[in-house]
Amino acid sequence: MSETPMLDGPRYGPVAGGAAQQLMILLHGVGADGKDLIELAPHLGQIFPNAAFVAPNAPNRYDQAFRATNGFPAASASKPTRSRR
Repeated sequence: MSETPMLDGPRYGPVAGGAAQQLMILLHGVGADGKDLIELAPHLGQIFPNAAFVAPNAPNRYDQAFRATNGFPAASASKPTRSRR
């Protein structure tokens, strides 16, 4: 049995201060990381001022780009299954 990887990444807010009343989790796509999406948080915070935002980095290194992550090892997916992911 494998261990469940810990996810962490950039965080923001809440804009209103104090304890968060909502949590918005921003998930990136293949080859990106949490920094790409957390830049949306200040804008979303204007609409959701009581929300905390987190953009976790995927647990696996993306093997086809420099300093990028992926939710699963891309090399482990065969061509027929890649289109379903």
